[in-house]
Amino acid sequence: MVYRNPSQEFSRLDGEVIMLCFDSGAYLSLNETASRIWELCEEKTSIAEVSKQINSEYDVDYSTAESEVIQCLSELEEKGLILADE
Repeated sequence: MVYRNPSQEFSRLDGEVIMLCFDSGAYLSLNETASRIWELCEEKTSIAEVSKQINSEYDVDYSTAESEVIQCLSELEEKGLILADE
């Protein structure tokens, strides 16, 4: 299960999510798709559920959606913005 780091603050600007990564001090701007993935992780969810939602909202096949979701979540997790359970 994956979910947002509850201590992470963010804002929306022109359809994108922007935030300051507290650990590194880096400013991040997520594109439209990454912003949607971030939104879908508001509550604990599975990678499969996020992938299904991206597949249904964007013009991509499930395999592509899943690959993109995994890549995005991995990058967000490395920065401490997304947390994962077993």
